[in-house]
Amino acid sequence: MKKLRLYLIALSITIISVGFLNSAKVTSAATNLSTSVSVHELPKNDVVMTPNMTPENFLSQVLRQYKHSYPNFEGTVKAYTPEQYQALQKGKQVEGITSEYLSKMREHHVLQAQSVSPVSNPNVAPFSSVGVVSVWFSLPNGIMIINSPYLSGGTTGGTGFSIGVNRIGTAAHILYSQGHYIAGGIVNFGDSRPNHSGVGYGILTKSMVPQQWISHESPYSSDYAAALVSIKSGKMPAALSLNTHPSNQQQAKSIGFPGDPQSGYELQGVMVQSSGVVNAYAEDPLGVYVSQQVKSYHGMSGGPLLDSNNSVIGINILAWPDTHNIEYQWGFRRMNDAVAGFLINN
Repeated sequence: MKKLRLYLIALSITIISVGFLNSAKVTSAATNLSTSVSVHELPKNDVVMTPNMTPENFLSQVLRQYKHSYPNFEGTVKAYTPEQYQALQKGKQVEGITSEYLSKMREHHVLQAQSVSPVSNPNVAPFSSVGVVSVWFSLPNGIMIINSPYLSGGTTGGTGFSIGVNRIGTAAHILYSQGHYIAGGIVNFGDSRPNHSGVGYGILTKSMVPQQWISHESPYSSDYAAALVSIKSGKMPAALSLNTHPSNQQQAKSIGFPGDPQSGYELQGVMVQSSGVVNAYAEDPLGVYVSQQVKSYHGMSGGPLLDSNNSVIGINILAWPDTHNIEYQWGFRRMNDAVAGFLINN
């Protein structure tokens, strides 16, 4: 196959959404991953979610969290989506997340199936163990970057999955980006559509990110992370088992919450799945799976890749776009003993 110039858009732009990440060139990476970890205690988080919460209510709850990072700040706190903040950094005039923005967002919520399939009952296993992840970054001068499907009609949001008592696995770029740890986050398991009841939700209290991700030593092989969760409503779903010795080629399915026009879904909080064959990536055979059949659009980053026994064999992390910026191949951080040990033991 002709070798193309490929780019890893660390799921914030191509697959998932922390939109203020920069693109990085995909290169061969070492597969000998250590368990070096950067642990970050998150500030106080008193967000309260209800089944009838509106985007305006949710925005108000998140904006209130800024004081827990900067208690002495006295100005106005301004919220941006990752895409808006990226535009702001380029000197463009940006509206931010306002009531007017949220009103326009609702006008474009259309659900149509294309290349992924909605999960008929997200509140039963194994789907109930997968949840929407919303996070926010608190920066100086009253700036918050909120990465949540509930506050965007475009490419934002993330996915996580239960791996133990009050613990989730996800992608590293969800929890750490551009030199910043998240200042807070929530995970909403199961049916996470607005005005629907899922399995339960909790706040993130601590993040564990590989040091290699922070130091850019391995830009995609180290894109995995864990977080501790304090359940606030409902229950923590059962942990998904981790298959640390998956075969080089096998049938698999990815699960997550896309917010990407390419996937055909603009209604946030809809759980979907995509099935097909995954293969070991030639440049990193022990570290990454690739597939042109199993799709993982914006918002699905951090979600699990499951085998036929519903065990986790990978984590959704990246996509390869063509010259028209249309994704044609997807990548998954492959599970092994080192990754599983990092996720469960740190």
